[in-house]
Amino acid sequence: MAYNGGVRALVLLSILTALPASVAAAPPNVEPGQQYAGGTTVRFAQIGLDLTIPKKWIGAVAPGGEAFVLVSQSEPGMILATAEPGTSVAKVKASMTETVPLDDVTLTPAGPPKVKGDRLEQRYTTNNAQIVGLAVAVVKDELGVGFVAVGPKTATKQYRALLAGLVKSLRFLPRPKPGDTGGGTWHAKLAGFALEHLKTSNGLSTSHTIHLCKDGSFSSSGGDSYLSGGFSAVGSNGSAGTWRIEGATLTLNHRSGGATTHRLTSEGNKTFLNGTRYFVANPASCR
Repeated sequence: MAYNGGVRALVLLSILTALPASVAAAPPNVEPGQQYAGGTTVRFAQIGLDLTIPKKWIGAVAPGGEAFVLVSQSEPGMILATAEPGTSVAKVKASMTETVPLDDVTLTPAGPPKVKGDRLEQRYTTNNAQIVGLAVAVVKDELGVGFVAVGPKTATKQYRALLAGLVKSLRFLPRPKPGDTGGGTWHAKLAGFALEHLKTSNGLSTSHTIHLCKDGSFSSSGGDSYLSGGFSAVGSNGSAGTWRIEGATLTLNHRSGGATTHRLTSEGNKTFLNGTRYFVANPASCR
């Protein structure tokens, strides 16, 4: 499980499902553009996880949607967190032996991670002698959730307490079954394939590719490029998570929280997402 983020942020990646009907009030599902105060329990409904934001911290989806960010106005440093479905203790252990490049520092494992059951711990040194990194990860039902605290060495004890509190606050929920949930024909047509869109007009090219893997995971990439009079500009974006089809609706559940839906239609052998032509390419790029 790879950890990525910026030094000024507490990054948390996770995706969640709804609580049983007997629960009076479900935690709010994390949405881009929203902030969540310390002490708030939030839900990431696509992978089945609740988490409580530490007091004195504020949580929000990071720009670009690839992370959930917790920052504090009074506490130093940051904590990075990721969630990865379909993983194992062995895979997480391997990832915790790798360096973690951040904006201002690089985290280097101080040794092999400590493993106790489904919980793993790691300590990192950095290229700044005053900065330390601490990591904790938990794996349950093939869902790995990890946190990395980065900040001044003087706050090491505080970070250990924060990480312990974050892990203790985790609640693993039943996850929705990926892939087909009523859209059998569409699922059979698209599972294991890539959907590709490309449009070029007046020097502007737009591309978008969605890889729909048979294990229920997806990855997408795309961007715009512009060329005119010797001037060029390029922009790109991407995402990953899980996917499912209900009837003729494709839902992409992003690891960062939130979901996007696409209406599937066809004309002959042509496929359309929300009215835009996409080519069904073979095969999808999957792990």
